[in-house]
Amino acid sequence: MQNLEYLDLIEMKYNRWIRKDLAIDTDPHSFAPLLRGYHKQMLARATEAVDSISSDKRSLGALTLPLSRSSYELIEKRLSDLRTELAALHAKESNSETVYQLNIQFFPLLGLK
Repeated sequence: MQNLEYLDLIEMKYNRWIRKDLAIDTDPHSFAPLLRGYHKQMLARATEAVDSISSDKRSLGALTLPLSRSSYELIEKRLSDLRTELAALHAKESNSETVYQLNIQFFPLLGLK
């Protein structure tokens, strides 16, 4: 949370963390140490959510695929488009009740040729 506050993305109001922007979207190819730390924090929170948040309040899923390089590039583009679309939908939200975190990880499980 300190990183998000440092980046001026959240602030403390009424004893709660409040986001300053409607949506936070990160560059999926950034190697910035602060951004990598943010992703690690969010992955840790996702791990905690598996056991601490009831299934009716969270969504978890996984998909393992054998892919060619061109298929990888197509899926990566679609994931980028999805993040953009979701941020645009959320921008219209005026009655937020809570904050959800959407993490998307897409990486090779086996060595690349």
